[in-house]
Amino acid sequence: MVNARAGTDFGDNTMAYLGQLKKKKGVLLSVCTWHYAEVTDSKYSSFEELKFAHGNDLDILPLRVCEDPWPPEPPNDEEGKAAGLLAMAIPRSRVFVDCRKLSEQEIAFRIAEELRQGGTTVGHGKDALKPTVAAAAGKADAKAWFSLAQRGGGEREGRSYTAKECFVKSLEIDSANAQAWLALGKDHGGASIKGATYSKAECYAKSLEYDDTGMHAWRNLGLHGGGTVKGRPYNQKECFVKALGCSSTFADAWHNLGQADGGNVQGKEYSKKDCYIKALECDDTLKCAWRSLAKQGGGIVGGRSYSAAECEEKGKDAVQPTAAAAAGKADAKAWFYLAQRGGGEREGRSYTAKECFVKSLEIDSANAQAWFALGKDHGGASIKSATYSKSECYAKSLEYDDTGMHAWRNLGLHGGGTVKGRPYSQKECYVKAVGCNSTFADGWNSLGYVGGGNVQGKDYSRTECYVKALECDSSLKLAWHNLAKQGGGVVRGRSYSAAECEAKSKE
Repeated sequence: MVNARAGTDFGDNTMAYLGQLKKKKGVLLSVCTWHYAEVTDSKYSSFEELKFAHGNDLDILPLRVCEDPWPPEPPNDEEGKAAGLLAMAIPRSRVFVDCRKLSEQEIAFRIAEELRQGGTTVGHGKDALKPTVAAAAGKADAKAWFSLAQRGGGEREGRSYTAKECFVKSLEIDSANAQAWLALGKDHGGASIKGATYSKAECYAKSLEYDDTGMHAWRNLGLHGGGTVKGRPYNQKECFVKALGCSSTFADAWHNLGQADGGNVQGKEYSKKDCYIKALECDDTLKCAWRSLAKQGGGIVGGRSYSAAECEEKGKDAVQPTAAAAAGKADAKAWFYLAQRGGGEREGRSYTAKECFVKSLEIDSANAQAWFALGKDHGGASIKSATYSKSECYAKSLEYDDTGMHAWRNLGLHGGGTVKGRPYSQKECYVKAVGCNSTFADGWNSLGYVGGGNVQGKDYSRTECYVKALECDSSLKLAWHNLAKQGGGVVRGRSYSAAECEAKSKE
């Protein structure tokens, strides 16, 4: 029913879980094993769980993992208490999810579908789902469609869906998915969502509406001549500048800005030639930038002067990757996808998620998401005999993608670290995190915890950081608690005393 961490009280966790379930009128997901609802000496058994839910008229959705009989007939029930409770709470007429032959992904799909359709009953009849439950189910279903899309599409309820169809399904349920909008524009040429047609450029604009830190979305919008984001029009050059504001090491965007005759990035003017040089300082394998620099008569890259002829030579297309190299990339991607699904079998052997991430990185180490996952969820790992701690995994993740706000924050939580040869203190990591996304509530809260700091040219005190965190996410209890310690403050125009902040932290 709950996962108890080391040092915590299982009973307390169970009571808290059931208390929240009652308070929020949630749905109890009953994992029905063959001995579910067995009467035991424990006050926190599945019998007590089901008794609590039934007694408080909570919705119950049984997840059947046992064989016949159904409903379960738990042992040691001489008095018939368990049988009686099951007959009332989970009668044979009750809708259930048959999980016996389903994968984890399929189980998630089915749960989401039942919740969204109101497939649970209360008392003597079928009621509509509470709005909060329906909303949560919708979010889960949208996420399931998105995950299926990321795997290239697949089957659901006996029908095959393409990746594009899955992205559309996801956005029809929850339109606030920046990655889905970006994918529709980048890989699928746009789409129709709920009767409205979106071009590639409009998909990029929608992506930025929900996450304006998307460097690829800004660049792609620029490649389509610009567009309107959150009511403001951006021309092509402004889009490239915004992309570089998200990541100053984005080589392609520097090259594009050069093609647009240069521009002002973070307060500094860059000429066409300067932009091509910046692109090559970020990625000296970018052949189009070498060719463009050749047209400018050459230049100094990485401290070395290159003539126009030398630039032209470096810009010549290399031999296509070997079949073996291409196969290696594909294999790394396959291991990564298997890891994202929690691991699985391959060639007759079972692999954990961690082992799959390691396999992926041993083939292709330039996967920021894999490094981040190893640090966050698996405590680090050994890759090709080199051991990486959690913080070193975050640093490696940032080496390949320095726009990862969670990686920056987590690196800060471990005291900071060295990224691309430069050391970052704990505070600098938090500043980088909120620099990647100014609406990152946890990043602001962490920055407040270390006394505040300068973000994008403006100084924020400890109190101001906590206020910013709560303006981004007013449900962040730790930020309310921290603001209480500062004597309270003004959040979204309303003044809160220390006592009110502390009370908010306990809601």
